[in-house]
Amino acid sequence: MVSQRAAFFWDRYRVPIAFLVSPLFPGVLFALFVLSNRAEWRDFLFFVELAALMGYPIAFLIGVPLYFLLKRLTLVRLITFLIAGSVLGLFSVLGVLTIFFPLQSWGYPSFLLGSVMGSVATGSFWLIARPDRDVEAISADHAAKMSSPE
Repeated sequence: MVSQRAAFFWDRYRVPIAFLVSPLFPGVLFALFVLSNRAEWRDFLFFVELAALMGYPIAFLIGVPLYFLLKRLTLVRLITFLIAGSVLGLFSVLGVLTIFFPLQSWGYPSFLLGSVMGSVATGSFWLIARPDRDVEAISADHAAKMSSPE
């Protein structure tokens, strides 16, 4: 009984949970890397805050409509989400560098880091939300309705 309730809860709320959790994954991953090289928790908190400040606006302003568009077009494979995250990460880093550091010379590592972090965020979103399962269920339900004589 409890496992059925938990499964129902998870199936119903996994996409909102993924939107709330996945923007923090790149910051936590990068912060753990930095923390393994230097043992200061302020650095850890800085990268998590930076991920939240950059990740949440992108997730809610661009990610939610993009998620529903990709789901409607049934483009829900992991590779699709990784490519979309890479492009979003690249453009977000480009936007931040252009706004805050317009006269600085930028290196390619910052663009690469943005692409990787965007892919980490969308990959973690995909692993939590698993939109491919919803489309498979809808496709199976549709096929069953089409094949059953009424």
